[in-house]
Amino acid sequence: MNDEIEELKIEGEEKKEKSKWEKFKEAWKDPKKHALIVLGIWGILFVLAIIFVNLNFSRTPVSTTTSSSPLETFKNMRSYEFNYTGPNISLNGMTYDDKYLLYVNNEKYYKNNVLYKIGETTSAEVEPEILKIDNQMIYDLISNLEPVKKDGYEEYTIPLITFMQSYENSTQGDANSNIIIDLYEKDNKINKVVIDLTSYYQTKGITTNSYILTISYYNINNLSDFTDEYDEMIGVKE
Repeated sequence: MNDEIEELKIEGEEKKEKSKWEKFKEAWKDPKKHALIVLGIWGILFVLAIIFVNLNFSRTPVSTTTSSSPLETFKNMRSYEFNYTGPNISLNGMTYDDKYLLYVNNEKYYKNNVLYKIGETTSAEVEPEILKIDNQMIYDLISNLEPVKKDGYEEYTIPLITFMQSYENSTQGDANSNIIIDLYEKDNKINKVVIDLTSYYQTKGITTNSYILTISYYNINNLSDFTDEYDEMIGVKE
């Protein structure tokens, strides 16, 4: 008796399943219901795709972009305006990819490896030595040193001999003397360098109690290339 009841239940379930399948086939043949079924399938696939993407995104580590430090930005400056001031020094101009436009004593100069006076085709006789103290030289002098934090700037102490080796390839100088380099920042960029060169000029026999060189930087990495005009003017061939 029980067996017969179980068989009847199974037959009933099979009929229900066949009935559902028949209904589905009928709906599939109906254009309106067919469109709704397809739309539903695409909706399910779309939801599954969103879930899959979100799961993968949550597992993927987010990469963080680290901005350069002010010192690294200073090292890699390729275009900027500048001003050198100190005892008997007043020099300003701009540079783009190691080419310089200079204003010295109301005269205009252009440097592309060689310094030219604008309006003349021959090289200038005297090139300002102080231009050797550029951002790259300063970076090389201080990059491996720990600064002393001051109010508004950082101070570096460099042995005089180290400076002279870099500036004029000389090993002379008082081993106990130093020069001081102070770096000032603005908007996460080094915009001013103040260098105490007193001990250097005393070594050169110049009697002075203080020799301070100030280098200011403007429009850092924001200059347009001005060099083509001047290269053509002086007949420089790359």
